[in-house]
Amino acid sequence: MKSRFFKVLVSSILALVMLIMPLGNCLAASGGSVSGGIINLNVIVMDDTNSSIKYGQTHEDVVKAVKDSFKEASSYLYNATKQQNRFGKITIYVPAAKPGGWPEIAGALPMNNFDPEKSDVYIRPGNGASANVAGFMGAEDAHMYIGIGQAFSQGAKSMGKTLIHEFGHYGYGLGDEYCDYKSNIIDKLLGRNYQVFGKKENNKIVWNKCEESVTFAVYDSAGNTILEVQNGSSYSPVYNSNGRPASIMWVQHDNSIVDFCDSSNHNSSAPNNQNRIHNGKSCWEVMAAKSQFGLTAPGGAITSIGYQEPDFEVRQANRWNDIELVIDRSGSMSGNSITLAKGAAKMYIDLTELPQSGDSGDGIGVVSFSSQSKVEQNLKKITTAADKSSIKSIINKITASGSTNIGGALDSALNDLVSSGYKQGTGAIILLSDGEHNTGTDPTSVIPAIKAQGVPVYTIGIGNVDKNLMNQIAEQTGGEFYYASSVSDINLIYKTIKNKLSIFDRLAKFFKKVFNSLEKSSEIIYVDSTMERARFTISSIDAKKIAFSLKSPDGKIYSSENTYGAEYISEDTYTMYTIDNPVPGAWEVIIENPSDAKAEVVFDLSGKTSIALQGNTDYSSYTYPSPVKVTSLLHKEGKPICNANVSAKVTRPDNSESALSLHDDGLMGDEMPGDGVYTGYFSDFKGDGQYQISITANNENKTAVVGESFIDILPDSTGKIVLPQSEPIDQDFSRTMMLPSISISGTSIEKGLIQLASDCLILDEKTKNVTASVYRLGSNVGTVSVDYSTSDDTAVAGVDYEAAKGTLTFASGETVKNIEIKSLKDKFDTERIKTFNLNLSNPVNSILGVPSSAQINILRTTLSNNADLSGLSVSCGALDKEFSNDVYEYNVSVPYNVDSTTVTSSVYNDYSTVTVNGMNVLSGEPSASINLKPGLNKISVAVKAEDGITEKVYSININKSNSPPANTPTNTPTNTPSSGTSYNYNTSTSTPTATSTPTPTATATGTSTATPTPTPSVTQEPTSKVPQISIPDAKGHWSEPYILELKQKGILDMYEDGTVRPDIQITRAEAVKILIKSLNIKTNKNVNLKFSDSKKIPDWVKEYLAAAQENKIIVGFEDGSFRPDNKMTRSEAATMILKAFKLEESAGKTNFADDNVLPYWAKGFIKKGSELGIINGYENNLFMPQRAITRAELFKIVSKTMKDLQSKNITK
Repeated sequence: MKSRFFKVLVSSILALVMLIMPLGNCLAASGGSVSGGIINLNVIVMDDTNSSIKYGQTHEDVVKAVKDSFKEASSYLYNATKQQNRFGKITIYVPAAKPGGWPEIAGALPMNNFDPEKSDVYIRPGNGASANVAGFMGAEDAHMYIGIGQAFSQGAKSMGKTLIHEFGHYGYGLGDEYCDYKSNIIDKLLGRNYQVFGKKENNKIVWNKCEESVTFAVYDSAGNTILEVQNGSSYSPVYNSNGRPASIMWVQHDNSIVDFCDSSNHNSSAPNNQNRIHNGKSCWEVMAAKSQFGLTAPGGAITSIGYQEPDFEVRQANRWNDIELVIDRSGSMSGNSITLAKGAAKMYIDLTELPQSGDSGDGIGVVSFSSQSKVEQNLKKITTAADKSSIKSIINKITASGSTNIGGALDSALNDLVSSGYKQGTGAIILLSDGEHNTGTDPTSVIPAIKAQGVPVYTIGIGNVDKNLMNQIAEQTGGEFYYASSVSDINLIYKTIKNKLSIFDRLAKFFKKVFNSLEKSSEIIYVDSTMERARFTISSIDAKKIAFSLKSPDGKIYSSENTYGAEYISEDTYTMYTIDNPVPGAWEVIIENPSDAKAEVVFDLSGKTSIALQGNTDYSSYTYPSPVKVTSLLHKEGKPICNANVSAKVTRPDNSESALSLHDDGLMGDEMPGDGVYTGYFSDFKGDGQYQISITANNENKTAVVGESFIDILPDSTGKIVLPQSEPIDQDFSRTMMLPSISISGTSIEKGLIQLASDCLILDEKTKNVTASVYRLGSNVGTVSVDYSTSDDTAVAGVDYEAAKGTLTFASGETVKNIEIKSLKDKFDTERIKTFNLNLSNPVNSILGVPSSAQINILRTTLSNNADLSGLSVSCGALDKEFSNDVYEYNVSVPYNVDSTTVTSSVYNDYSTVTVNGMNVLSGEPSASINLKPGLNKISVAVKAEDGITEKVYSININKSNSPPANTPTNTPTNTPSSGTSYNYNTSTSTPTATSTPTPTATATGTSTATPTPTPSVTQEPTSKVPQISIPDAKGHWSEPYILELKQKGILDMYEDGTVRPDIQITRAEAVKILIKSLNIKTNKNVNLKFSDSKKIPDWVKEYLAAAQENKIIVGFEDGSFRPDNKMTRSEAATMILKAFKLEESAGKTNFADDNVLPYWAKGFIKKGSELGIINGYENNLFMPQRAITRAELFKIVSKTMKDLQSKNITK
């Protein structure tokens, strides 16, 4: 049973800058695109304090490594999507050249002021802690974020698999398939535990298998398979016995499989994030639903797009931005507006940093406009303090009068920027206005020219500004629109834009307060130890009249008279202290209004810090009643900060405010718990217009940690392999930010909004009831009503819960109503969770908000004592009576020639456990083969209930005849693998561990390697009777005729003790030797093998392996290895043998019951072999592709293939 509770929006792990877009539009919205299956991406390579220089490689090496990784990733993606997707154009953006940092990259084009928030991928050189990926990696629906280590740039390892894993999140919206997320309240009530990979017990690995039956192989530092964890050991997933490969969304290690699970091999019940997000769907089911990628899932009609390597374009940023400050000086700006506008422009100049030696500096131009526009200051590089003073004095002279010519102002600013000789792609325009364009050049006519120059326009509106026009200019040029609800906010908005464009300071705190005459107050502001530079600023219409001082934690009093070396600036509308390396701790901010009139003051603290808060809304405009999703990311140097206090404040058009909590708990719009991404929905609208949102994060409770906390650490988890480490933050910090304005339209204030308080509710079977709250938002004047009703999902009304239906009526002034729903007592012992729905409908005098429906989860919190079986059978024959869960003993009689059996048992409650003769088995799966001796064989099937106490035992008595029937050869059992019957598989008591299956190697064109092989010289079948050869363990074995035939032809070698060991599993090396000898291919002892593990390949097989490789009969694994000692699977054997004998694949489905789990690269050969009678299945018509093949089975297939080719003239 799958609960729709697990349907959250998108997987989200880590990102540096957030631009949340609706999934499916993310590529186009971020700047990348998809066309005809070809995916174009924008990649940002970020500076990391020159870490690449530390390790001796050059920055060009980093760029080359990024290219190599995307080439590798594109090939992986092409094969993993069955040749339907690949990467096309990859644009790589690198940091600006600066002394001691990045050089000029040869051939790089200008960045055209590319906004990092429009990128698809961030790549940041890491700290060298790991040979491959260092510290963190991740993706969400707006970006991929990758951290790389020292060896990456030195060419030791690429990261193609990491890129594909993260692209699975970002591009396809897939979730991780390992147990990766912190459990929320429902998970905890269900007792779900989430651990990564495994733990050590007595130095042995005990794997926590979130992918059903998938195992890990553990390797020592030399690459040898080992059983114990050692220093330097590594691990990677392998195919399991049920043919389920580990998806690339499970792990992305060097030796992991690059594949996406489909409906045939996905474990829909595993407690992982993919199932949680997509309600148990496989990767392919999710991918195929995204039409923009043009994907057809395996089994459908697939058309290859053809492979080409990606094209790369490198663009390099310019460190300095050339900015045109455009100020509205029309008549409506007279008074406080023009004073604050000029003050904000001057503060922007004061925030401009002087250049380092060798740099050209930041350019500032000033344009003012009314009826006509005027260039007050041509673009000028700021290289000295005198340059700042000169431009500020020009701004002081601007006066307000006339009409509003916004188009002319934009045109003048663009022309000044272009004519100044600025480096294209490094300029921006900041436009402030309080009115509507009413004369001169149409502003929209200038937008194409601005876009052509790659110049974003940041617009700031105050008063009765044309908000739609300002938003249009910003959106179409790649800028942002900010609306100042109060003129005193203008300085803060300019500082927000300045921080984005060049200095990258972070706002830590801001507040607004109206001071009465002679009022004095102080605020404690905490400065944390990550602040390398702190700017304390007040803004007011007459800031020089406001007394502003600071008291540091060490007792120093900063004032205009004593600055202790801090930079102190006092202008008409702002006063600012800039302090390098401030003392961490509680700073007292002292503000006094000594004048006779009231004064509105805005305070803010910003600075250079490693702790950053970033965020945004999913759109810039909304139509009522669509809710606004607010998302923020809190991180320290790219690593997420979890468990912090994060909230948002929404200021409505009428200046009323609403608080909004943001959550990182996997609920309330958050995609994954504990990943540093905090989200919430706002829908409490009051009227159309511009809504302002600010976000604040702090650590007042000292609960925040750096690093992923999306893993629950269990008490017994000591020694787990690869556990992300979280570091507590033992100090308070505060970060805040202003978001661009959003526009709300279509509100119906007179009606108001009715919605449920939550879209997910819990009904505990012990409490028996749940309360669903319904809110009335917006106007509460007048009477409104709404209908409600429940509907079934996996829970059934009248059986699991009491149906509810009715009408809620809100009287004037009422804002909340409750609906009580009760559960019913039933036989609820096989599922831990059942669900049904509550729906609102038919609002009267109101509008339905979001959510208007909720899923209600009935939780069973007591452990079941049900230990019944629901089914029982054996492979050797029929039970003497029909199975019933209350009948505990059965008999079966079998003839003498039946040597073994398997037992298949199914439990009534999925949470029960089953053992057969003491060995654990999966419900519904055959047990390991059990040997049968003549006489009575007792088999015990024990079922332990979920409570761990209740147990039932079912017995099967198998009576095997003591002698063969008359005239029946003793060496031909009934289950002999002759044509049309099934193989007698391994008679050992344990099921062999399956191994990784090699995938066809991609060539330069992206198609699988061709397999031209020489026409086999088939040894002629002897016409006389095969002479008797004494092979002790072959006599009487069902495969004896095949063994004698191959031995007679010189194909089969015996072991030193004279045996052939027909029932052991054959290795890949042994199989290759037998096949090459059967083809009579000439070998050469002087060989040069091309496998990555050639040193581990035994000498006795090298000449045969070289012949097989030279004739392209075999391919290696994705990492270039052959793995000679791995057991050969049945799918590998079928593919290798039929390809070697030049038997072409057959199209379509096979007749095997497990056709849907046959590997796509092997299915055609398996079908062909089955059609020819060369390959058979098992008694239950299963092929079992990942089961290791025995030597006897291989002998039969090789012998029959040779014989049929000779005698039947088979069509190849």
